Parts: sequence; C-alpha cells; structure tokens
Amino acid sequence: MANQQATPSSAQGSQQSTVEDVVMDMPTDVSNTPASLYKPTKRAPDIIQADLELLTTYLVKERAPKAVQATLSQVQDTYSQHVVQPNQNSTEQAIRQLQATVQQLVSKVENTPNNPIRLGPGSYAEAAKLGLPTRTQQSLNATHVTPQKPVPARHKQEIIVVQGTESPEEKARSYKELLEQLNSLENTGDAVAIRRLPTGDMTLTMEDKPACTNWLKDTKWLETFGDGARIKRREFAVIAHRIWVSQIQNQDQAIQEIFRQNPKLQGSVDIVQVAFSKKTLRSGRTTGPLIISVTEPEQANRLIDAGLIWQYELHNCEPFEGDCVITQCFQCYKYGHVGYRCHNLQRCGFCAALGHATNECIGKEDHTKH
Repeated sequence: MANQQATPSSAQGSQQSTVEDVVMDMPTDVSNTPASLYKPTKRAPDIIQADLELLTTYLVKERAPKAVQATLSQVQDTYSQHVVQPNQNSTEQAIRQLQATVQQLVSKVENTPNNPIRLGPGSYAEAAKLGLPTRTQQSLNATHVTPQKPVPARHKQEIIVVQGTESPEEKARSYKELLEQLNSLENTGDAVAIRRLPTGDMTLTMEDKPACTNWLKDTKWLETFGDGARIKRREFAVIAHRIWVSQIQNQDQAIQEIFRQNPKLQGSVDIVQVAFSKKTLRSGRTTGPLIISVTEPEQANRLIDAGLIWQYELHNCEPFEGDCVITQCFQCYKYGHVGYRCHNLQRCGFCAALGHATNECIGKEDHTKH
C-alpha cells in the first residue's frame, strides 16, 4: 500500500461523492467537541472493512504522504489477520460440525430395523381406517377436515313412526302415558323411551334389537298413534355414477332390475327407492348419478365395496352427502331447512320484514324496499 499510486480518474469519480459526504459529516472543530460524542460502538466486520477501504481511497485521492498510507496498510493487514480470518475459520469449523451431526442422524435412521418413517398411510386399507373427510359446520371454504361420525348403534333399536290422525285426547297424552299404553299390548319386548323429531315424527327406542325386530313384524301397535300411522324406515343413500336417465322410468321396475343384474344383493340389501336428483332431470343430461337408498349403513357399505352392475357395466358407488344439497326455507328465508320444519318467525320475501307473508306484502310495488 505504501507504493500504491493514484487510481484512474474513473475510479476517483466513483468514490468522490462518498468521500465528500464523509468529510461534510465530520465535526469542524475536534478540539472543542465533547468526548462523549465519540464513545466507541460495536460495528460489524464487513462495515469496518468498508471504512478502511474508504479511508484508503480518500488518502490516495488527497495524495497523502507515503508514511500515512503505509500506516493504514499495516492497520488493514493486522485487522485481516486477527479479526477477519478467525471469523472465517470459526464459520468453517461450525459448518464441518453441522455436517458431522447430520451424517450421524442419517446413519441412525438407516440402521434402525423395522421402524420405517412414513408421512402418511402406507396403503389404501390404512387410509380407509382414517375415515372419510367431511366439511366442518357447513363451511364451504373450510380447510380443516374431520372423519365422519359413525352411525350410532342405538339406531338398530329405534323405530320411526309417522303419526296418523289423533283425537284431542290422544294428542294430550304424555310420553309416559303413551309408553304405558304401547307396552300394555301383547308385544314381545318393551319400548323404553320416546321422543319427537323436528319433522314431527316420533322415535321409539326399544330395549334391545330383537324387540325392535318383533315390533317391526307385528305392527298392530301403530293404531296407538292414530289412524293412518305408518313406520318410516331410515335411509342411507349411495350414488351410482353414469347411469342412463332414460333407463330409470319406473321405480319398482328399476329396483327389480337391479336385483336381477346383481343377484348377490338379493336378501342382503333392502333398497327403499332409486331416483335421480331434480337438478339432473332439469339439466336434460343423458347420464347422471343415481341415488340408491337402503335401510342400513352396512348395506350401503356393501354397495360401495362391490359397485353396481347396470346394463352389463360396473358402476362405482360412493356415499351420498346430503349436506351438498342446498335447501332454503321460504318461511324465514334461511338456509339448511324447509318450511314445514321451520320454527322461526315468518319473514317477507320482498321487504324482509317480520310478521307477514310474501303474498301479503303491501310494498311489492315499492322497489326501494326490496
């Protein structure tokens, strides 16, 4: 550095503004400046190195004596030997230690017997054990999924009854009186509980599954619920994909044809009804998903596992998610239920006010209200 000559004019021009900025920021009278303004501060090595290079450029530009340039060169050499190189050596040493640790971990993983690391289920059977994911709380954008809840075992001990025409005295009966009247009949097994569903239907809970089976065979007890009372069976729906719409015209004939083409289902699967969705029928599509309703979840699982043979073609089946069907109540205009199940206040479909029906709204012609 002592013998270093002035840099070319282009280099001087590139450093000129930087050097002048440093000079302008320096105090003009150092002797009168309080010592407290020059307290030492910690600076990063790369910043110090840049400062030294800036001083070197300034001294070359101002043609400083060679002795001053030689002194600054010694400072740079000493800084590089005692600060920069030890930091580099310590960084390289830390990298070597990290590489050795990683290699030890890899060796442990490779030498561990019968303990494979897997991020997910290893087979379709293991994935099936986790259950089917479903959306949470009617959120269409929910990212969190949970396994579907299994069907409660008590469903096999329950009977759903659609009430008939009851007299005022029969309607006034309490649940206790109704159970006592039912159990007084000559039936095998007893009913232990009763409750009313939101649809208005009644659910009888039997003491065990054999009692439920016996009550389903002998239905004389239905007269207790009024004239015209009937049993409503639970339905578990599956979807068979790509069925020709024109081939399902009569429901009873379609069910018989399903059993004819799938003889193994006869006696093990009880099909309640088959139908296409209204959306499929309105769209005019030639093929669509056929909804098949059965009475037990095990029957639905059998259809899903085996598939459905229709017109000599095997069609895939999957569970039908009723939550995908959007329903709206035209009494309160909320979603998730229909009018005959609604217990909310009536709301107008024009002005959205409570207390009157849509066809009774006096503000139909006032477009500012709807």
